[in-house]
Amino acid sequence: MNSRIVYMFPKTNKSNKYNQLLSESIERQGIIVKDFHKNEIFKMKKGDIFHIHWPSLYYRTNHVILSIIKSFFFLSLITYFKLRRIKIIWTVHNIWPHSNGKTVLDLINRILLAKMSYKIIVLGKGLRFEVFKNFKVNQDKIVVIPHGHYKDAYKKTGKNIRTELGIPANNYVFGFIGQISPYKGIDKLIDAFIKIPDNNTHLIIAGRISPDFNESFFDQIKCSRIHLELRFIDDKEIADFLNAFDSVVLPYNQVATSGSAILAISFYKPVVAPDIGLMREYIPSNCGVLYNQDDTDGLLKAMEDVMKLKRTELKKAIDEKLIKMNWKNISIKTIDAYK
Repeated sequence: MNSRIVYMFPKTNKSNKYNQLLSESIERQGIIVKDFHKNEIFKMKKGDIFHIHWPSLYYRTNHVILSIIKSFFFLSLITYFKLRRIKIIWTVHNIWPHSNGKTVLDLINRILLAKMSYKIIVLGKGLRFEVFKNFKVNQDKIVVIPHGHYKDAYKKTGKNIRTELGIPANNYVFGFIGQISPYKGIDKLIDAFIKIPDNNTHLIIAGRISPDFNESFFDQIKCSRIHLELRFIDDKEIADFLNAFDSVVLPYNQVATSGSAILAISFYKPVVAPDIGLMREYIPSNCGVLYNQDDTDGLLKAMEDVMKLKRTELKKAIDEKLIKMNWKNISIKTIDAYK
């Protein structure tokens, strides 16, 4: 294996450190990991690895014709790799892209990618059947490797977000951090928060608004305890924001995996989230509160319940969870999948 090269696509991602942490952990095992670029195609050899994340980055655009052309080149690329016996590894972060839903091109590209992949990595047991059901691949091809933690990945600057926003140190703060997209249920979060009777609670929403989200939605918010930081949150600020939160609320309408949930518990923050996708695996008992999406008041009750969690029990539960998300173990399992 040491003589082979892993071409990661992408090796780094400016909106998520998962790829960087995964690549670095594999490199610590003595494997060469390169960022995949088109000019690397003819340098790749039999037995090398093409490890792809988020395939829609390769073929999706805002223009149908251009997406069709890019899909043709993408399928030609993976066919070439298959014929050259370059191993294709696909880590499935989501079954279908969150934005704009499933399209015919998504269906074609992902089914063929699944068929041509040497191994398909899923980040939790709950996705095994979803991959099998949607892509009709042999289940022996599907490998479960946990999502790694973000502990120590982001450093504090010392900035006090609460002080900057005028939030008393002894008040309870719910937080949301990440890109603000329609599927993330921000409207539900705000509706639920306003119904909490405790005036010593605050909500911080921090993140850039996606192009498909109606920005004017925030114009109607009049509650002084809701603090909006509607901008890109730089990596240098993430730890400062997480430290300002008492808990993280992720009221997604749909989700398979969630790096934000892993990020929260990496900072020892309990998570409120719907009981969908891999949330039950990511957020075990005492690490947060999961709720039933069909319950009209489910989110509100979960937010009230998370405030009651005992810190000592929370820390113990998260410590146990973080051990299972150790990057060394994950890199070893990933290299085994390559073999």
